[in-house]
Amino acid sequence: MKLILTIATILFVTSACVSRTEPPKTAPVAASKANVKIEESRILFGPASAPITIVKYADFQCPACAYDVKALEDVKAKYGDKVRIIHKNVPLEQIHPRARLAAEMFESLVQEDKTKARKFYELAYGTQRQWREEKDLWLVFTKVGGNKPKLLKLIKAGDVDKKIQEDLNEHEALGFRGTPAYVINGEMIEGAQDTETFSQIIDPILKK
Repeated sequence: MKLILTIATILFVTSACVSRTEPPKTAPVAASKANVKIEESRILFGPASAPITIVKYADFQCPACAYDVKALEDVKAKYGDKVRIIHKNVPLEQIHPRARLAAEMFESLVQEDKTKARKFYELAYGTQRQWREEKDLWLVFTKVGGNKPKLLKLIKAGDVDKKIQEDLNEHEALGFRGTPAYVINGEMIEGAQDTETFSQIIDPILKK
């Protein structure tokens, strides 16, 4: 039984939530040649001047994306101001019914208050298994200081969903098939990662 549990754990941490079972329309392209949009206004953690940029494409209802939160916490602790992290929204609505709303909540908070956005990021991933109904997600949003009428107004205006669609388009253009996925200073990786894997990419870049 212990062996079975160990194998199950290994399979989980190396998995990803897959959005497309068919191969992407085009092969993954080198990030240096792809249109990876970096906006200072969307930096969630770290200073704008950091030499390492980690772009995470993720779904707030994806278990593998939640697993990576701890690894990124370790990366932040290890590299400090040398790293900045941008969270881009890839809600896989086909398999996660509350992913789109969570993405809209997060993006609205990024535009309004980065502190609230960080709190939502941490609390949403920490409670995702408890979202049995939509009201459970609204509790997370209000707990971090989110304003429902303001969010609904932003959604109606179309700005929030326009940003999410840009993220979805970029994710697909890069050839990624699921979440989480990362672009780190031109290096592309897909699936849940541990701290060591991130370090293997970051350390050589910092030595250049």
